Amino acid sequence: LGWYPQFIYSPESYQANLCSGGCPRAILESYFNVTNHGIFKAMLEKKLCCTPIEYNDQSLLFGNTIQTVKGMSVARCGCR
Repeated sequence: LGWYPQFIYSPESYQANLCSGGCPRAILESYFNVTNHGIFKAMLEKKLCCTPIEYNDQSLLFGNTIQTVKGMSVARCGCR
Protein backbone atom coordinates (compact mmCIF):
# COMPACT_ATOMS: atom_id res chain seq x y z
CA LEU A 1 0.00 0.00 0.00
CA GLY A 2 3.02 2.30 0.10
CA TRP A 3 2.55 3.44 3.71
CA TYR A 4 6.05 2.81 4.97
CA PRO A 5 7.63 4.70 6.70
CA GLN A 6 4.58 6.84 7.51
CA PHE A 7 2.90 6.41 10.88
CA ILE A 8 -0.79 5.44 11.07
CA TYR A 9 -2.44 8.06 13.31
CA SER A 10 -5.97 6.72 13.36
CA PRO A 11 -7.43 4.41 14.39
CA GLU A 12 -5.12 3.74 17.32
CA SER A 13 -6.20 0.10 17.15
CA TYR A 14 -8.79 -2.04 15.42
CA GLN A 15 -10.52 -5.36 15.93
CA ALA A 16 -9.81 -7.80 13.09
CA ASN A 17 -12.36 -10.37 14.36
CA LEU A 18 -12.23 -14.01 13.35
CA CYS A 19 -14.41 -16.99 12.67
CA SER A 20 -13.55 -20.31 14.27
CA GLY A 21 -14.91 -23.71 15.08
CA GLY A 22 -16.83 -26.38 13.31
CA CYS A 23 -20.40 -26.42 12.12
CA PRO A 24 -23.10 -28.84 13.29
CA ARG A 25 -24.45 -31.52 10.97
CA ALA A 26 -27.91 -29.92 11.19
CA ILE A 27 -26.74 -26.93 9.15
CA LEU A 28 -29.90 -26.16 7.27
CA GLU A 29 -30.85 -23.47 9.79
CA SER A 30 -30.52 -20.04 8.16
CA TYR A 31 -28.55 -18.91 11.23
CA PHE A 32 -25.48 -20.74 9.91
CA ASN A 33 -25.43 -18.92 6.52
CA VAL A 34 -24.87 -22.13 4.56
CA THR A 35 -24.35 -22.06 0.80
CA ASN A 36 -25.48 -24.78 -1.62
CA HIS A 37 -21.83 -25.84 -1.75
CA GLY A 38 -21.87 -26.23 2.04
CA ILE A 39 -24.99 -28.38 1.92
CA PHE A 40 -23.40 -30.56 -0.78
CA LYS A 41 -20.24 -30.95 1.34
CA ALA A 42 -22.40 -31.94 4.32
CA MET A 43 -24.16 -34.56 2.18
CA LEU A 44 -20.74 -36.00 1.30
CA GLU A 45 -19.95 -36.02 5.04
CA LYS A 46 -17.11 -33.56 4.68
CA LYS A 47 -16.49 -31.40 7.72
CA LEU A 48 -17.73 -27.82 7.40
CA CYS A 49 -15.85 -24.96 9.04
CA CYS A 50 -16.88 -21.56 10.31
CA THR A 51 -15.29 -19.06 7.93
CA PRO A 52 -15.62 -15.35 7.04
CA ILE A 53 -18.37 -14.58 4.51
CA GLU A 54 -18.48 -10.79 4.79
CA TYR A 55 -15.85 -8.17 5.58
CA ASN A 56 -15.78 -4.55 6.75
CA ASP A 57 -13.61 -1.83 5.28
CA GLN A 58 -11.47 0.38 7.53
CA SER A 59 -10.45 4.01 7.04
CA LEU A 60 -6.89 4.84 8.08
CA LEU A 61 -5.28 8.23 8.64
CA PHE A 62 -1.58 8.19 7.92
CA GLY A 63 0.43 11.34 7.43
CA ASN A 64 -2.14 13.76 6.07
CA THR A 65 -3.96 11.15 3.97
CA ILE A 66 -7.12 9.16 4.70
CA GLN A 67 -7.33 5.84 2.86
CA THR A 68 -9.96 3.09 3.06
CA VAL A 69 -8.65 -0.47 3.11
CA LYS A 70 -11.17 -3.07 1.91
CA GLY A 71 -11.79 -6.28 3.82
CA MET A 72 -9.80 -5.36 6.90
CA SER A 73 -12.07 -7.03 9.48
CA VAL A 74 -14.57 -9.89 9.57
CA ALA A 75 -18.19 -8.72 9.64
CA ARG A 76 -20.03 -12.06 9.41
CA CYS A 77 -19.26 -15.77 9.60
CA GLY A 78 -20.88 -18.78 7.95
CA CYS A 79 -20.47 -22.53 7.45
CA ARG A 80 -18.52 -23.50 4.34
